Amino acid sequence: MAAEPIPTLNQTREIDLSTADSGWILRIRPDGSAHLQFGSLTEDGARCPGGTFDFSDIYAFLVPKIKEKRFQGDVAVAIYREGATSVTCQYIDEFEAKPFFVKAQQACTPVWDKVRFNEMVSKHPIESEFSLSKSAKPSASQSKALSQATLAPKPQPEVQTAGSTKATITSATTTIAKAAATEAPITSTSWSIIILLFLTTLGLLWWVLKQR
Repeated sequence: MAAEPIPTLNQTREIDLSTADSGWILRIRPDGSAHLQFGSLTEDGARCPGGTFDFSDIYAFLVPKIKEKRFQGDVAVAIYREGATSVTCQYIDEFEAKPFFVKAQQACTPVWDKVRFNEMVSKHPIESEFSLSKSAKPSASQSKALSQATLAPKPQPEVQTAGSTKATITSATTTIAKAAATEAPITSTSWSIIILLFLTTLGLLWWVLKQR
């Protein structure tokens, strides 16, 4: 269901902010007073005196940022018209709403039981109920930025020209030829030594037989 038109500042009697994931509710009134509570019991809340907030500034800040669709972690916004008892909630990003909750916690005085309220603040600290303590996930704008990021070009393999290829082949051929030329004398020398030893052995054998 589409939300009803947002009332003008003069028609607004209250602005409610609710953290959908944690349960904190902040009600801000035109005189700048506010009521902060955790859960559904009003008695478990705390009151901020008039002048704590600038109602017109908060209205001007929130209205342009309101969206109808809710995303994970968003804060529900209800802007009540004078005389109305219900309103369709809309949403803003939790990072935009967080400063109001933090300020209310610092300025408010518990309505009923200070110890009980402080226990709730300790168990459900406002600072950690927002995404700063949750697992980091890229927002839609961050994801878009990441997807559009230009990847660094990969280094291209070197392309050899015909001249360089020819030079490489010539160099390799020269190296092989030098190696062959170096090995040939070594092989010839080895055979000469073997033949010389063979002939020397035959000579010694002939001389021994002749002495007998």
